Amino acid sequence: MTHDAREKSSYGGEPVECFLLSSGPQEWRYTSDASFAECPGAGGFDPYPISRSDFRFSEEYESGSLEITLPRDSTLAALFIPYAPAEPVSIRVYRFHRGEAESVLAFTGKVSSATARDARLVLICLPLSGLLKRLVPRFYYQRQCNWSLYSTQCGVDAASYKTTAVLSYLEGNEITSSAFAAKSDGWFVGGYVQSSDGQRRLVTGHSGEVLTLLRPFFGIVAGATVDAYAGCDKAETTCRDKFNNVLNHLGFPRIPLRNPYTSGII
Repeated sequence: MTHDAREKSSYGGEPVECFLLSSGPQEWRYTSDASFAECPGAGGFDPYPISRSDFRFSEEYESGSLEITLPRDSTLAALFIPYAPAEPVSIRVYRFHRGEAESVLAFTGKVSSATARDARLVLICLPLSGLLKRLVPRFYYQRQCNWSLYSTQCGVDAASYKTTAVLSYLEGNEITSSAFAAKSDGWFVGGYVQSSDGQRRLVTGHSGEVLTLLRPFFGIVAGATVDAYAGCDKAETTCRDKFNNVLNHLGFPRIPLRNPYTSGII
C-alpha cells in the first residue's frame, strides 16, 4: 500500500511524524510518537513531547505557516531564551506510515519567532516560499558600510584577522583568555568568536582579557580553544585604518548632517 493510499484510508493508516530542527552545527531529532521512529530516508528520531498546529493556507504572508510546541525547558528552547538564536533554526517535518518504506516531506522552512506560554515554547515557522516574499532593502543610504564584514563584497580576509585563544574562564556571556589582551580594547567588538564545534557568537564588548558575547556558548568549558575575529563598526576611518580596505567601503560618510528642508540653508 502506498503512502498516498494510506493517507486517504479511513482505517489503514498509522501515521508517524518526525521533526528535524537544526541551527548551525546543532541538530534535534524528535518524533511525536511514543517510541523511537526510524523514518525512511531521514534516519532515526527520539520520542519527545512535541506537537504541531494544522497548516495555514491563505493568501496572507503567513500562508502555510506552522506552530511547533515543545517544553520550555528543552535544549532547543534555550536557544530562544532570552535572545534570538545566533543562527537561524531550520525545520523539516517528515510524515510516514508504519510498515511503509516511503516518507514525505510535509513541511520545510525556518523559525521566524518564538513565544513562551507557561511551561511551553511555541515556535512560529514559515515555509521557504513565504520567506522569499519578505521585502528586504538591498542597500541603505547611510554612513556605515552596507557590506557584511568578511563577505566576498567586503573583501577582507577573515584568516588575516583571526586570533586563536584558549579560554581560561567562562561565566555567562563573558569569556576570558590572555590572547584577547594582545589586542587593544574594542578590537573584537562587532566581530565574532567561533568554537571548534561551529558555534558562532557576536562580540559586543572587549576589555583586556575579557570578551562579552551577545549570548553564551553551549557546552563549552574552560580549556576550550576558540577563534576570535576582529570586528568593524563599518565607518570609513575604520575600514581604512584597521583593514586597509577603504576601496571596498560601501557607505556614504559625507551625507550632510543638517537637513536643509527642516533647518534651512543658513
